Amino acid sequence: MGQGLDQAFVAALATLLRDRFTRSREVREHHGPDESHFPPIAPDAVAVMRDIERALDPDDLLDPGKVVVL
Repeated sequence: MGQGLDQAFVAALATLLRDRFTRSREVREHHGPDESHFPPIAPDAVAVMRDIERALDPDDLLDPGKVVVL
């Protein structure tokens, strides 16, 4: 594992994502393996999407039925 995540960044993600963000060793190890010939490397953290729309357009800019307030 490299330098790891900045603790302020981790705290901000934990606050924003609540139960959808984890640094649990078991969860990280589950997301580490892939199909390559390289040994598995667990990520520093895992964040789970609630829904694809929010992930792709968090500010609802692509929703033509809404008024964008800048």
